[in-house]
Amino acid sequence: MKEFPKINLANPEARLYIIKASKYRLNCCPDGYRLDQVICPNPNFWKEINSEIKKDFTEAALIGEARMKGIKICELKTINHNNTKPLFKI
Repeated sequence: MKEFPKINLANPEARLYIIKASKYRLNCCPDGYRLDQVICPNPNFWKEINSEIKKDFTEAALIGEARMKGIKICELKTINHNNTKPLFKI
């Protein structure tokens, strides 16, 4: 497989499936999620999933991973960079 299949997050049913699956998993005791490649999906997807998860799991931690290769954090439009702090400096 050259690359992973991409979920069509423009499809409301696909977004709802991801949200429901995320909430189902949070009911099984994790405290949150590590979100891979947060700079790829549309910014509205992250806003939607964050608000939906926080309705039922106010303390859930959502930690995004982004490989930026020279992109400055202030140039990102998919995350709220004003409240973002890196966990590690590499």
